[in-house]
Amino acid sequence: MWGNQFSGSIQLSISNASKIKYLDLSLNKFSPGVAINFGNLKNLSWFSLDKSGLGTGHVNDINFLTTFANYSKLRVLQLQENNFGGVLPNYLANFSTKLEHLSMAANQIFGNILADIGNLVSLNALAMDENQLIGSFPTSIGKLVKLQDLGFSDNKLSGEIPSSIGNLTLFNRLWLEENYFHGNIPSSLGNCQGLILLHLYGNGLFGSMPQEVIGLSSLSISLDFSQNCLAGPIPLEVDNLKNLVELNLSYNKLSGGIPSSLGSCTCLECLYLDNNSFRGTFPQLLSSLKAIEELSLSHNNLSGEIPKFLESFPFLRNLNLSFNNLEGEVPAGGVFLNATAILVSGNSKLYGGIPAL
Repeated sequence: MWGNQFSGSIQLSISNASKIKYLDLSLNKFSPGVAINFGNLKNLSWFSLDKSGLGTGHVNDINFLTTFANYSKLRVLQLQENNFGGVLPNYLANFSTKLEHLSMAANQIFGNILADIGNLVSLNALAMDENQLIGSFPTSIGKLVKLQDLGFSDNKLSGEIPSSIGNLTLFNRLWLEENYFHGNIPSSLGNCQGLILLHLYGNGLFGSMPQEVIGLSSLSISLDFSQNCLAGPIPLEVDNLKNLVELNLSYNKLSGGIPSSLGSCTCLECLYLDNNSFRGTFPQLLSSLKAIEELSLSHNNLSGEIPKFLESFPFLRNLNLSFNNLEGEVPAGGVFLNATAILVSGNSKLYGGIPAL
């Protein structure tokens, strides 16, 4: 019954359907509040209330989940984007060991991540993004060895990312951005050789980037470490990212030169290295990055001339080279023909370019 315009309350009589296995009421416009008792639906395998309008933001919103603790057949529980309030209940860790998918993202759930979350040994997807969770990551997360997607972004989590996260070798995507994590990026993430997306931006992570992680050849969608306090050079192992589409290392304390090995990342469409302390000139090997659409190198200490090969990049539509120490003539072809597509201010020794500059 998903994806309709149902309003009012969920019919109480649905609790009599004791043989029902799949119940999907998502994408509707029900009145806030879940008054129904689901205790008779012992055969439920799939239950979804995503985006159904049932949350009030009140601390008792998810009390109806108590009846699910004894459901031995439950595989999928989806409750995201409902404005559900309340503390993440401890009994959640005692749900069916067959539970494969748990999603409570985009609500107002608060409290700590359950210390015994590792009991849910069959989980392959866990989404708790955009809530108000606090505290540190429990080491028991390392027991969820079937986990492929894990999202805790945009919460208030703190402490270090536990090294036990490297036990999750079936990982495909990991979202931990916009929290208060600190410490080093665990090198054990290098064990997750199926990762295609890794987002750790907007935390307080420091130290150098582990070569085991920056060199994960499986990464193909996005690697985003921006808005942290990472220092040191970009490891040369970056040349393993041959299939990566987006690399964002902006707003850190990275230094050294831009490595020539980046030229091996020929699938890159978005490269953001701005607001660091990179120095030196453009490596000629970057001329191989023909797929680039957005390139930002602003607010660094780069020197030398703007390379002519940037004119030949066929898809480049946003180029930011501002506030460096670049000198010489600004090219006048390719992306440089569009004054709104390029930023070169803050380089006092530049001259030339199209008249609009």
